[in-house]
Amino acid sequence: MTSEKLWAFRAAVAASLAFKKYGITALCSAAEHHDNDMLRLLLEAGDPVDQPSNDGTTPLMTACFSGNAAAVRLLLDAHANVNAANARGTTALLLAAQKGDANIAGLLLAAGANVDVKSAAGNTPMSCASAGGHAEVVKALREFGAK
Repeated sequence: MTSEKLWAFRAAVAASLAFKKYGITALCSAAEHHDNDMLRLLLEAGDPVDQPSNDGTTPLMTACFSGNAAAVRLLLDAHANVNAANARGTTALLLAAQKGDANIAGLLLAAGANVDVKSAAGNTPMSCASAGGHAEVVKALREFGAK
């Protein structure tokens, strides 16, 4: 076993224990902490790209909330469900719009994110971006036909 694979194995074991204790998946943890090398290794090892943490948050949502554009690209390349929603109806695009990250919003839109999705509270990407004063996200949403 190469040192890289051994490191990945040890990290995966630690992440598995963290999931049992805290309910956070290894992919979500790697995305949140901008550990894109670990994220890549976990994906290559076959971790389910859309496996949510206990609260329904997917790795893609975590990457968006954390502002980790490189992780968003990795997860989209691994065919993450761009329209997955948690129990509150929150999607990756809603999080990117709320955070005001036009780069990540653009990646999600280009990957087919539902531009007019509504959360359980009735929020849309446009309402989140507008309320936050995120003009670049509003512009990107309009370019993709947001209402």
